[in-house]
Amino acid sequence: MDLFKQAHSRLCGPVVPLKIPYDAEERIDFDNLSAYVDRLCREGAPVLLLTYGSAEYAFLSDDEIFHVTRAVGEAAQGRTFFIAANNFWPIAKTVEYVEHARRCGADAVKVHLHWKFKYSEQGVFDFYKRIANATEDVPLLAYSDFQPGMPVSVAKRLAEEVPQFIGMKNDSDQMAGQYNYMRKTGPDFEAMSAGTMRSMLFCHPYGTRSYLCPIAPFQPRLALDFYELVEAGRYNEAKRYVTDYEEPLMDLVPRFGCHWQVFIRVILHIAGCLDCPRPRLPFSLPPDDRIEWLRREFERIGFEPMKR
Repeated sequence: MDLFKQAHSRLCGPVVPLKIPYDAEERIDFDNLSAYVDRLCREGAPVLLLTYGSAEYAFLSDDEIFHVTRAVGEAAQGRTFFIAANNFWPIAKTVEYVEHARRCGADAVKVHLHWKFKYSEQGVFDFYKRIANATEDVPLLAYSDFQPGMPVSVAKRLAEEVPQFIGMKNDSDQMAGQYNYMRKTGPDFEAMSAGTMRSMLFCHPYGTRSYLCPIAPFQPRLALDFYELVEAGRYNEAKRYVTDYEEPLMDLVPRFGCHWQVFIRVILHIAGCLDCPRPRLPFSLPPDDRIEWLRREFERIGFEPMKR
């Protein structure tokens, strides 16, 4: 099995989008980050992912992104499938980062492209093709956001013409768009579903094998149990994980009254994953009484702190 097919075969199951811990002065807590990655690996998380949203790249410098990538790779030590990710950089900077991520132990790199702008289909393909040509031995993933996101025709061309691209992360249409990506790109190209167990239940029958999970960052074993039921085609049993765990968790977000990124950061603190829940400004923490309320709700749903 060649390098790219082997990488594709490992891209399956619940994906943990990594959150970067800070200390009380908003400095990256690399000791906490390393310990968190180690615990995820020990509990069997199959895929770890750096990504623009959950890792909050908007608040990291370029140097910090390079340092975070090294820290994650050193902590993971090959025990999981580690996908690094660039920022919204030009091609030369992205190529530099891909090579850096490979040296740090990343198994693949997701290459971001800012979909706020309107690009030609040929321009998007040429952008990705040039990066692939400059980094020939590194498995890559494309990226789609907003709607309609990356044209299906571009994903299809990447799957057929650039073997280095083993898949993509779909942050755009989670139902119809995901279906089209999977049906048009073939079995050797993974459209990684961004979001929820619910989307995985919909997408799995059409070929999706991996998905970002809101529960996996603090309860990887529960997320794996769900995935094993899905893989076995036991969808009715898997649905209970959605109704018993995912829906109650997601229902807390509007009640907590803050951005999702702050919400999940506080959840990770409650679960014992992050030593400090503090985000970087301009994000801010809610009052202590709201955090205590969330702690009680976390326990009421039935979640448990992550094992140390």
